Amino acid sequence: KEGDSQREDVAMFVDEARITAQLEHPNIVPVHDLGVTEGTQITDLVEGTSVAGAVVVVGSGRCYEVANRVAEGGMGIVYEASDQVSRRTVAMKVMSGKSGRAKNDLLKFIEEARITALLEHPNIIPVHDLGVTPEQSLFYTMKYVRGVTLTDIILGLRHGDEALIDQYPLSRLLNIFQKVCDAVAFAHSKGVVHRDLKPDNVMIGDFGEVLLMDWGLARFATDAPPAVEQEKMDNDPVVEESLDGLARRVVGTPGFLAPERIQNSLFPGDERSDIYALGATLYSMLTLRPPIAEKDLK
Repeated sequence: KEGDSQREDVAMFVDEARITAQLEHPNIVPVHDLGVTEGTQITDLVEGTSVAGAVVVVGSGRCYEVANRVAEGGMGIVYEASDQVSRRTVAMKVMSGKSGRAKNDLLKFIEEARITALLEHPNIIPVHDLGVTPEQSLFYTMKYVRGVTLTDIILGLRHGDEALIDQYPLSRLLNIFQKVCDAVAFAHSKGVVHRDLKPDNVMIGDFGEVLLMDWGLARFATDAPPAVEQEKMDNDPVVEESLDGLARRVVGTPGFLAPERIQNSLFPGDERSDIYALGATLYSMLTLRPPIAEKDLK
């Protein structure tokens, strides 16, 4: 009986963590991990947990069932996955093979995950886990966001989508922008600069939550600029060639990139660059047009 009572207590504790973990909402306290000490498995304590399909098992008994591919970028591939311990759906970003195994690439991927994890704010995408797959690929997991981007909304309004017009009056658009500003202000208070603020990187969830996404280009404002920027953007970044013939990438998106970052490829950007991008984003929201239509910013 004493053993049965202990199992019931454990089951209740696990249920509490799993239920809270599945309720990923800005107004509900987030749960990032569920585990046990001394290497014991959750499944050793609670019966009824099954793992099926393609499963990624990492340290401390954590495992993920990987489903479909969601997106792909310069540094990694994002999959929909199921955390078999907490039983919630997550987005798993895995460092792609084409990024190579250069030390700088590995450190950049880890820095992206750690910076995002540092920024625990209701309007910033939460990171749950950072680890290595059995195939020795770096990965991190984050909230799986169901919703639309701010770009989707702007384009829909521009094209006269009546449902979006009713759903997103100017007052709500300004409220969304305010929440983005809150997220940026919090990041700046931690010394972090986003460096790629734009409507594409703002998600509005199915229940109205506003999340600032994609911190892949983020850096600490105090960091010295690297000799060669190795990030690769999907949205036609501005690129200059150095006198030595080394490509110095001015990372960012045309139209939302502060002029000083275009004029000086060695300047990585600071808080003022983010503020410029916020202004460009607000312009797009008010006019339903990009701030600069041409890709040639000259």
